Amino acid sequence: MSKNTAIFYGLLVVLSAVCIGCDNDFDALYKESRRKMTFHDGMNFFYYANVDVSIETNRDQYKNLLVFVHGAGLDASEHFNAAVKAIRSAGLTENTIVLAPHFQKEKTDSNYYWTKYSWKDGRKSINAVPKISSYSVLDSLLIKEMLSNYPEINTVVISGHSAGAQFVYRYSLLSKLEESIAQEIHYLPLNPSSVTYLGPERWNAAKDRFEIPLNAPSCPGYDTWIYGISDVSANEYDREITTDDILSYCPSRNVTIGIGTLDLEGQGGGDGCEELYQGVHRYERAHNVHNHMDVFFPGHSHRIIDVEGVDHDRYRMMTSPEIIDFLNEVFE
Repeated sequence: MSKNTAIFYGLLVVLSAVCIGCDNDFDALYKESRRKMTFHDGMNFFYYANVDVSIETNRDQYKNLLVFVHGAGLDASEHFNAAVKAIRSAGLTENTIVLAPHFQKEKTDSNYYWTKYSWKDGRKSINAVPKISSYSVLDSLLIKEMLSNYPEINTVVISGHSAGAQFVYRYSLLSKLEESIAQEIHYLPLNPSSVTYLGPERWNAAKDRFEIPLNAPSCPGYDTWIYGISDVSANEYDREITTDDILSYCPSRNVTIGIGTLDLEGQGGGDGCEELYQGVHRYERAHNVHNHMDVFFPGHSHRIIDVEGVDHDRYRMMTSPEIIDFLNEVFE
């Protein structure tokens, strides 16, 4: 381990022990890990990372890139902390970059910003001309900021928890990243509250089968974007993409849902018919969509990992033995 890397992780251990759960203090203590990418229009996007792209030394040592997207709390610093801890537990600190993007809901420093929830669906920013999709921001952050400066990276894992997991799951359906880079990409949504189906069928527990819901007309949005792909061109990332496009490549993408076995709630009373058609709670929804892939897309590359004894907790999910094993499996 390089001297600078050892110092960074040593400080992280000390500060994490003092500051778990206190977002404002954590942001202040970790200001040295907060970075800024300036886009061609002069707008900024902020993120946390354990590397500084302006420093050119030791770039060849990094082989892996782990991205961890925050949830509705917009607490990127805490997600950065959890991801760094996971990499330490996996024994991958020497060669792994950790990146936590920050999708802000207000303007602070000529930055792109969204509403509290619009960013998670790939929607365009509130400000800037032209406005930019949150998915396009991630494309640029990965391609122009990270992979161009760290050419030895071989594997990218894009993960997120809760709302961040919804971001990652839907990004895996639309992403043009696979067409642009040579690196192997894995999508790892953890505890998503809802997902996007590749067909109109939903699980009917009473009949023990998948079928198009008989009362679907009473919930017309259940199979439209973001819950289905019947009108996927409504997305704000790539208007040209079609349902056939997604069906042609999505089943072969490396998508792994991590779900806590105790995540037995929905969205805290905010579930609509679209979510409830997917299942009663997050654990059921994750397994239902995976079973849908098994039934209608045999031979697909999607996976599901049960994380035993964990509820809707980003830190315990990312640092769980099951997710650590996954990271060791796909990373060098």
